[in-house]
Amino acid sequence: MSQIRKPANHFSRRTFLQGSLTAGALFGLAACVPAQPPAQPVEMTDPSAVDTSGGTLRLAHNLNLSGRESLDPHIRDSFRAVNDLLYGRLTRYSVAGLDAELAESWEANEDGTEWIFHLRDGVTFHDGKPFTAQDVIYSFRRVADPELRSGLVTFLAPVDMDGLEALDDRTLRVPMTRPYADFPLVGPAGVPIIADGSGDTVATTGNGTGPFKLENLDVEGTSVLVANESYWGGPPKLARMEFSAIADGDARVNALLAGQIDYANIISQTQSPLIESNPDYIFEIASGPLDFSYFLVMHTQMAPFDDVRVRKAMKLVVDRALMLETAAQGNGQIAFDHLIYPGDPLAYTVEPAFDVEEAKALLAEAGYPDGFDVTLHTSSGFDLFMPIAITYKEMAAAAGINITIEDYPADSYWTQAFMQTPLFSSFTISPSTPVMLELAYRPDGFLNESLWESEEAVQLLDEAFAEMDAEKRADMYREVQRLAQEEGGHIVPFFAGVGRAFHKSVKGLTPNSAAIDWAQVYIDPSA
Repeated sequence: MSQIRKPANHFSRRTFLQGSLTAGALFGLAACVPAQPPAQPVEMTDPSAVDTSGGTLRLAHNLNLSGRESLDPHIRDSFRAVNDLLYGRLTRYSVAGLDAELAESWEANEDGTEWIFHLRDGVTFHDGKPFTAQDVIYSFRRVADPELRSGLVTFLAPVDMDGLEALDDRTLRVPMTRPYADFPLVGPAGVPIIADGSGDTVATTGNGTGPFKLENLDVEGTSVLVANESYWGGPPKLARMEFSAIADGDARVNALLAGQIDYANIISQTQSPLIESNPDYIFEIASGPLDFSYFLVMHTQMAPFDDVRVRKAMKLVVDRALMLETAAQGNGQIAFDHLIYPGDPLAYTVEPAFDVEEAKALLAEAGYPDGFDVTLHTSSGFDLFMPIAITYKEMAAAAGINITIEDYPADSYWTQAFMQTPLFSSFTISPSTPVMLELAYRPDGFLNESLWESEEAVQLLDEAFAEMDAEKRADMYREVQRLAQEEGGHIVPFFAGVGRAFHKSVKGLTPNSAAIDWAQVYIDPSA
């Protein structure tokens, strides 16, 4: 096997998925104007009709890190499920797009080389310390410290750390090392803020500005958060949240139906009939910008996929509507061979052609007139990997592409097959468009799994990040996506929603959306 080049700062898919959730892996809006107040969730019942105060919500977390989960929000072993409720960020995502959080508004200079953030007044940490601009400076510099090896460092890549300046307690100056017109979508939404100087203690205190604060930490048992009555957005409606470690998906469903927990996330669609047959529980596909994209990856530095004609042929055999219906029972959205969420206003949404005859012609031109044989490396241990692999095998056969499927155990797939073989399965959550383009389509981006190199794409990204006109910038972003669709190494047939299940008494969840404001969730005792 040939020497494999990996992107610089490459780390595991599991690490990125945890980091991207922290970063608010949602769609963004072009943000050069003051933000609006956080959007309120759509209520599933009228909260005025019930007592929404107090109550305990019991949730399951899937023990992603096998007990290494930490309350330090800046490290790669961050306990994401809990830390998202303990800590705040300057900006955040909601169903409405980019919202203000610890920053009330922001603006850039004319060329995007400097940003000013105006911070929210009256915010305190859980220990009572007032929140100031110095806390943001400390947090940014800590994440950028190479000794910490934070998975969030990418989101602050363009920041001039030495030039960070607190103009006063409520005003922060953030200079850039290069123009970055969409910066509020990236670092401010991706980096949790901790108190100045608290890096050595935050892993035990959980001291943040979020709507809940720590009562008890037991990563492999049950961790407990209680309402932060001094939260800047108003006291949460829940009094307590209990997070129980349940690693196995079937065990989470069993615990839910046995009344041991009230809410479980990342539920396979194959488990839904068991939940839906019980009138006390609700199963939803939480669709929208937090959807997973499932895809096949062609290693562009390995034969035969080092030939762009072969890559194009591999894409031309995909009937996307049929793939979505067959592999995911129609629960999702057709995608376009790039990694941007199809509903993102910045997405390139021209559907690739489905043309088996053109695929055959390209293969013949590339020296494969009778097609070729290839192994698709995948794992039945991950939802939808195998259904996609089987469906794709049948589609590709029509063009003479003969696929053998090799199934790996889930615990060895990422080390033995992922990025080690010419053709393999993968998935991700798409963060905001500028973040994903930076991570996936630069040669050293740690989500550039296909190792695709395009000077044209890199030049477009450089020009887009420096372009302050939102429409022109959007056009450049879409052109990068078009290039990836035409020449890149990803075959992305669809995005699929994330399954979740909960007791009917749990209210205040944004219907069918993974963008949840947990401060607005409550328990309806009458349900």
